[in-house]
Amino acid sequence: MTLFCGDNNHQIPAFSRKKIATTVCTHRLRMHRHATMTPFSRKIHLMLLMSSALPLTSAAHMMFAPVAKNASDTTRTAKTSAADTTLTSAREQKVSEVVVSAGQMLGSKFEARNRTGSAYYISPQEIQRMGYTDINRLLKSVPGVNVYEEDGYGLRPNISLRGTKAERSERISLMEDGIPIAPAPYASPAAYYFPNVARMYAIEVLKGSSQVQYGPFTTGGAINLVSTPVPKKFTARLNASFGSFATGKAYALVGNGGKYGGWLVEYLHYRSNGFRHAQGHEEMGFRRHDLNAKFLLQTANEEGVNHRFTFKFGYAQEHSDETYLGLSEADFARSPYLRYPAAQRDDLTTRHQQWAATYVLDGGYRWKVTTQLYYNRFFRNWYKLNDVRTGVWSGQKHSIGEVLAEPDMLSEAFALVQGAKSYDGEAMMLRANHRLYHSRGVQTKGEWKMPLWEGVLSGEIGIRYHEDDEARFQQDDGYRMVNQHMSLS
Repeated sequence: MTLFCGDNNHQIPAFSRKKIATTVCTHRLRMHRHATMTPFSRKIHLMLLMSSALPLTSAAHMMFAPVAKNASDTTRTAKTSAADTTLTSAREQKVSEVVVSAGQMLGSKFEARNRTGSAYYISPQEIQRMGYTDINRLLKSVPGVNVYEEDGYGLRPNISLRGTKAERSERISLMEDGIPIAPAPYASPAAYYFPNVARMYAIEVLKGSSQVQYGPFTTGGAINLVSTPVPKKFTARLNASFGSFATGKAYALVGNGGKYGGWLVEYLHYRSNGFRHAQGHEEMGFRRHDLNAKFLLQTANEEGVNHRFTFKFGYAQEHSDETYLGLSEADFARSPYLRYPAAQRDDLTTRHQQWAATYVLDGGYRWKVTTQLYYNRFFRNWYKLNDVRTGVWSGQKHSIGEVLAEPDMLSEAFALVQGAKSYDGEAMMLRANHRLYHSRGVQTKGEWKMPLWEGVLSGEIGIRYHEDDEARFQQDDGYRMVNQHMSLS
């Protein structure tokens, strides 16, 4: 199968990448060893991290601090033993155990403060209080995170951690509920899809040695978006907002839970007419729809082993009037929100589907094994102006970058972009950038805790098998420009 790659016309075969990642680590780390072996397209990552024990006072705070429980939480009775003096005293206590969801890296601000490296946890209370739908605005409160705007609404953020390249957040690991969420995390990590934070429960940011186990990018950092958990009782929620430029958000949630399981369905609609305007005062905006569902089954044993199974489905669709066409320096100084008529056909369409199954084998405080099976499919087609032609010869074809950089030298082409001149031929060349991504894999992580001298030693061991691929197909269409209106030539 022959396809076109990038902005040039070189033909390449469709490709895929396979990864196997194995990690063995403990929290509160001080020294590490990292070996990598790369045979052809398969990669094996082996990491060994050792640490000193956590002081007992901090460990007790983490284990016994009461928390608001969801349906996935389990209340146990902890009985003390004289033989286990490092963990408890000689009396019986009833505790509400802190059960960190299988999809979280941290789970609380306390864990973030005590994590090796640099970690930050944006809690549900903070997200509710701020009420943002733009991830850029949320992350500006996190030290060491740099973002730059693109569309003004956070639809495709550009995030940098520890000085990495920010474009399309392609040098950091993006996850939702602990699962890689980029279209193709290994083969093509540019994040043309990003989950909407308006439906998220919490946000976790890891930098430094604390995030090396999450891959595939271990130099910058990892961001994990935690979706809304299944409620412990019947819950229904509806909120809506409306603002300038016909910007609106509507969010609806309904769910129910009990001792042995629960379910959740949520829907988010986000739209705007945009703040940019064409020369005919036609506003350009976007429409986005998100639908998610969760189903939970679990046991509720007071002692011994518990089982928890969660199935999640997610669908997101976006239609945006986005363009790569900017403005000349003079026009930007005069009207920075102007949009040229040559961009009237530019459009981005995306569709994202996610299926994920999570099984947790919970042995109580001392150990837990989590297995996740996932599949993501993402389609995008950015149909946008690529070149301007003023004639049939190759020298009369110019990229939009050349036209805007030299509007005086290429005045004829610039006049077509502005709609000041008509051309009854293939004047505006638009390119359809079809992309189809598949991402699938399975990962298992084991966690354990054990007493050590005056503290507690915690550790994790995990393995991930992952495949992703990208299929590309590009085509060019020619449009005539007549009286500021474009039509197929």
